[in-house]
Amino acid sequence: MGQQRARTQLVAARVEKLRAYLLNYQYAMRALLKALPEEAFRERPPFASVGRYEVWPCSDAAVVLIYPSDIDAIEVVVRESSSKSHHEFLGTSEVATFYNEDGSPVSWRVALQVGDSNNHITYLTDIASFGCLGAVGPKFQKIFLFGWNAPLPEPDEEAVKNLKADVVAQNLAKNQAVSRLELRKKSALILSSFEEVLGAEGREEEAQIFLAAHPELLYPDFITCQPKFRLGEDYVTDYVFLVQGFSGQEYIFVEIEKSTKPIFVSKGHFSQEFTQAKGQLLRWSAWISENHQYLEKKLPKLGRPTFHLITGRSAELGVGERSILQAEFSGTDRRFSTYDDLIERFRAIVDKLLGSETVV
Repeated sequence: MGQQRARTQLVAARVEKLRAYLLNYQYAMRALLKALPEEAFRERPPFASVGRYEVWPCSDAAVVLIYPSDIDAIEVVVRESSSKSHHEFLGTSEVATFYNEDGSPVSWRVALQVGDSNNHITYLTDIASFGCLGAVGPKFQKIFLFGWNAPLPEPDEEAVKNLKADVVAQNLAKNQAVSRLELRKKSALILSSFEEVLGAEGREEEAQIFLAAHPELLYPDFITCQPKFRLGEDYVTDYVFLVQGFSGQEYIFVEIEKSTKPIFVSKGHFSQEFTQAKGQLLRWSAWISENHQYLEKKLPKLGRPTFHLITGRSAELGVGERSILQAEFSGTDRRFSTYDDLIERFRAIVDKLLGSETVV
């Protein structure tokens, strides 16, 4: 009897700690969403990272189910504890029932089994199934699985990471109902098509046309994207992106040059084309400093923006040239990427944020 009481008290303490964490996470997530521009939030489908949270304590982990709810709602409900493992619970519980589009239940259940689940945190985002029978899925949007022995991460950092993951998915899906697996396939197709364009002679202009059709290649996690944004009557940027960083929102002004333009003409000396292009960033920065108050009416909470130059290929850069570029841009409000750098960055972000299952 004493052992059972001690176990009950231990589970209760774990559940209360998790409940407090989830409340803090929800407050952090909603603060991020409320800081988004109204038009950006209005034009996007509901974010899967927000909603009503139900905590179902199991023997090896807590299953947390997220249901859609109003952005202002903060709700974490703790349900009755189960002696089953998370896998057994999801395979038998009524709350894990799948439904057809007409609301009729089907015999499917969520299939989730994590080895050593006690020591891991798992995010399962790809719940619904889209097949020949239509959309079939549960009433919830996402599953968090919190192993009882897994240390809880910082709620503010997790909120930013999950917001960015939702944004990447939505930018790739373009408001369509698409699974994460299909999005990863789509991202791979985008990359292979872009690499083909870059590798073909005489098609330099097509690379910029391709980027215009797929701005997510530049910043997969953009909140807003404004092409050909004017700085008064003086300058026209190629893009202005708003992205969510871990230290806050950031505007990024992008200048795109041809992939065939040289960066260096000789060892350690920038080409004239590259010098002119990076000089453009400095002119933009000076203009914005002089007209910050005016520009902030168009770009709310402008703050201190970043300026990004994209040109050239990585093949022409050795270790020495990379060091020179790092010295040129490090510690400034400017950054530089080759077209190949874009590809690697896009691939890394998609791999990090769009896994069907993320284990911590």
